[in-house]
Order: sequence, then structure tokens, then C-alpha cells
Amino acid sequence: MKGLFVAAIAALALVGCKDEGAAFVGEWKGDDARMVETITVTEASDGYRVISHLDKDEKGYMDVEVVLVAESDKLLVRKRDGSRGLEISENGTLKSHLRNGKDKVFTKVN
Repeated sequence: MKGLFVAAIAALALVGCKDEGAAFVGEWKGDDARMVETITVTEASDGYRVISHLDKDEKGYMDVEVVLVAESDKLLVRKRDGSRGLEISENGTLKSHLRNGKDKVFTKVN
């Protein structure tokens, strides 16, 4: 009976959990026409796998690949140090902090 009670509590806890980073999953395109960048976010066992690719870089030498974890439903942070990685704004655009320099804005394409 005690085992059944523990299993029921565990099931309720899992049902109440939501995937805070689900809104990030997909492909995002940058708004800079001079240097088009694509960010692809996929679910991974340890968080979210993010690849930032500059479209003119055919061989992928400038790709940035990082694992992020959900801090909230609007923020993914770097797993290794907790620094900001990706943010979703109120208007649904994505702000990337993955590359050095100016933060870029992206729109979801799928």
C-alpha cells in the first residue's frame, strides 16, 4: 500500500511538470541581412542543444554549439556557468547572447 502511495505521488509530480524550454525548440533566422545567421534548438537529454550557424560559412567553421538549460520559459542559460544564452521576448522574437559582441534578434521559421 505504501509503495502504491509513493508511486501515485511521483506520477502527480511528473504530471505537474512542464517543459519550460519548449518554446525555444525549432529554427530561428537572424534579422541582419549582411550576415544571415540561423539558430537551431533541439531537445537533448541534458537540456537543449543549440547550434548557431552563419549562412555564408558553408563548412561550419564559425558554428557555435552549446548546451543550454531552461532557467524559465523565457530564458535558456549555459549549462557550464549559468550565463544567459537565449531569451524569448514578449513579442515572440529570440535574443541571442551566444556570440561575442552585439546581441542579435531572431524570428522563428518553424
